[in-house]
Amino acid sequence: MRYFLGAAAAITLAVYAQPSATTVLTQDQVQQLEVKVTRGPGDTASQALLGRNYAFFILGITSLGEFDRVAALDPGKAAGEFARHARDELGKSLVPAVVAEGGQALWRYGNDVDSYQVLHSPLTKIDTTSAKTLGVQSLDRAISMDPKNATWRTYRIPILMLRSNFGDFMPLTATGAYRQIQQDLSVLTGSNRYNMLADAAKLAVRVSKWDDARRYAQELLRSSTDPKNWNYGNAVFFSNMVLGQVALHQRNMDAAAAFLLAAGKTPGSPQLDSFGPNMSLAKDLFEAGEHRAVLTFFEECRTFWKMDRGKLKQWADEVNSNRLPDFGTNLVY
Repeated sequence: MRYFLGAAAAITLAVYAQPSATTVLTQDQVQQLEVKVTRGPGDTASQALLGRNYAFFILGITSLGEFDRVAALDPGKAAGEFARHARDELGKSLVPAVVAEGGQALWRYGNDVDSYQVLHSPLTKIDTTSAKTLGVQSLDRAISMDPKNATWRTYRIPILMLRSNFGDFMPLTATGAYRQIQQDLSVLTGSNRYNMLADAAKLAVRVSKWDDARRYAQELLRSSTDPKNWNYGNAVFFSNMVLGQVALHQRNMDAAAAFLLAAGKTPGSPQLDSFGPNMSLAKDLFEAGEHRAVLTFFEECRTFWKMDRGKLKQWADEVNSNRLPDFGTNLVY
């Protein structure tokens, strides 16, 4: 589960809230940047760079590769005196951008480091637990210092979703996560809000806030006007999925099945094409006896989920045998 969480978190944050490509600085360069930030209180770009490089020292990251992913680690860097300095500075800094960008980087790259270490098995392990904890605390503190900053709110919402979905690190109840997401979403407008509506709608279903779920899903569907937008396929899928869950709650089976098939007509997205579609509505409709709609939905998913590794066929065989498939993590994505 730890590896899955790391990979999912890294991809989720890379898509939803990826900062611009970041240079990994040396200690001397970071110290020079500290002076620059002190002398230029309005230089938010330098503040963001400083915060992210504090995270790189704390996590022992020495270089980034394609897609701004971790390419090399040095446990000595993470255990060094300057890493302790970076941790102290993040903990006490009163510069919101330093704190926010450092906190987001600790979470995002901390999960990336977890995945990297699983794949490369270095002799010395870097413990990311305390680093990610500091990341969450720092991001929360930055938002409290500058509550109207929309970018940092978009950093936090996917983290809240992951913490409420998985209980192995800083677990958060769905109710607690939803309360914070409502606060974050109230600050967001335009594309920032559009990109976060699916998470809000899905979590509203989990906490049985059906009116909220319908409202968020309808807003998301209305906002999905640009097929070239990276989030368009996600928006089509999740808006219809949530509307189907609302319809099913209202015992309108025909509408729920129609929304399931509308969700399956998504053109796909980076997440849907790789991890695959969420099967929550399909599961509920199977249990309600709507097997034909579920099988048609599987066929629709074949058009975009080419990386299913035979799951769609396996699930279809099980449905045809009147057995509920084990959808696993496809009930979470």
